[in-house]
Amino acid sequence: LLRAMFGINAVSQPELVQSPIYPECLADSQVTLPLKPAERVNSTGSGLYYGCFVQPLEDFRATLEKSFKEEETEGSIRKGLGSFFKKFRKRSGSLIRPAVKVDKGSPIHSFIRLFEPLVIRALKEYTLSACATLQQQVLSLLAQLIKLRVNYALLDADQVFISYVQKQFEYVDAGQIRAGNGVVVSMLVRLVQHAECYQREDEEKWKKLSRQVIDMLLPLLAKQQALVETSFGLDALRTLFQSVSEVALHPADVLLKTLFFPVHLGELLTLERWLSMVLVLLHTVAANITEEQLLSRISQMNIKLDCLQGIVDDSLDSSPNEMIDTNDDQAPPAQLFGLFMLHVTHITSSRIVRFSNMAFTTSYQDTSFLVKQFTSLTLFATHVFMSKRYPRITQATALLCHSSPTHPIIPEICKTVNKIIPTHPLSVLQWCKVLQSIGYADLSYWYNLIGTCSSEDKTGESTMNRETVRQGAILLYCDLLMDKEE
Repeated sequence: LLRAMFGINAVSQPELVQSPIYPECLADSQVTLPLKPAERVNSTGSGLYYGCFVQPLEDFRATLEKSFKEEETEGSIRKGLGSFFKKFRKRSGSLIRPAVKVDKGSPIHSFIRLFEPLVIRALKEYTLSACATLQQQVLSLLAQLIKLRVNYALLDADQVFISYVQKQFEYVDAGQIRAGNGVVVSMLVRLVQHAECYQREDEEKWKKLSRQVIDMLLPLLAKQQALVETSFGLDALRTLFQSVSEVALHPADVLLKTLFFPVHLGELLTLERWLSMVLVLLHTVAANITEEQLLSRISQMNIKLDCLQGIVDDSLDSSPNEMIDTNDDQAPPAQLFGLFMLHVTHITSSRIVRFSNMAFTTSYQDTSFLVKQFTSLTLFATHVFMSKRYPRITQATALLCHSSPTHPIIPEICKTVNKIIPTHPLSVLQWCKVLQSIGYADLSYWYNLIGTCSSEDKTGESTMNRETVRQGAILLYCDLLMDKEE
């Protein structure tokens, strides 16, 4: 407590924090102290390039690495002596388990009968009293008797007590008990006193529960019935998929079926829920499945390009059939996966353009979460193309822009994204980073970006945004030229 107090005080005093002598009170503290601007520049970097391209990608990779670390930790739990002792306890427990039948003439039976009046009185008082303390003591008594394998169910033959308890749960579910959320939380907190609640030795139950959660959640995500409409919900859903057992995520068929499930994107909420599902599943696939496994499952599941035809968005000026040859059944799985990412990017950018044009109308809708989803999508694509863990997908996607003529979906996305230069410059630069990572070298496109802040635009309100795009495009084009030199 004292370390925390002095740590907070030190943070509020920059002259103390930045002094050459490090405060002794913070020697073992976990408080993170702020750095001077110069030190922050030297340690992490700064500037437009770092803020737009380096730092977001580092943060994304750090989030992705958490999944790998948790996977290793869970794997270490399953191995070693822990598994041996778990099996030993199961076998020994089966050997010393008492017999089900009890001899009524034995002395222990007479002692058990002495508790019957007490239990009868306790059950009666529970149903008649409104005292929470008394009810807690009665439940504790019954829990202790159950642990001792004593069955007093016959004393509640009329089901009065058990019906009363069930009614209490129904009232909580229906919200009829005031502060019902507090009741549920307090009940869960009481379980903390039992060691069984926070030990992770029962691997089978964890796997079974993980499978049940995933089996229940995936159909809801596929039908946009899971209410993931905020950044908090997206982070919570991603954390959930990181926490479940790896067994629940294999084979990858269940994830891929949900990912390519047909959908009709109408309202903005439907699109946001669908994008949340796509982002989480892409993140999960990247963390748990290798490229070879991913492409193998796509091929064996016979997923073709016509699956993109099932992703319908009325806001698109052109249908998927006009940009993607859905009759080409010979497209390799790597190209299919690359086209899927591009198609999702096209849908998202088109919606951002549509709602940006409605910003000053009565039908304006908040698209901040949609823009964040677009950023997450472009970061994932950049990670795939630059991590060298997906060479076949990267090569297949790069061929789309290097072919003659260029695949129509890429110029279409570029045309769409350019429309949001005055309003969302960082989103434009994130897409440009994707193009740079696959070697898109269309001179007319890059020259157009570099010349976005022309003389006629200098008096407009969006001059700063256009200048940001221009400088960022220059940096990325220099990177592109350096890559070609290598």
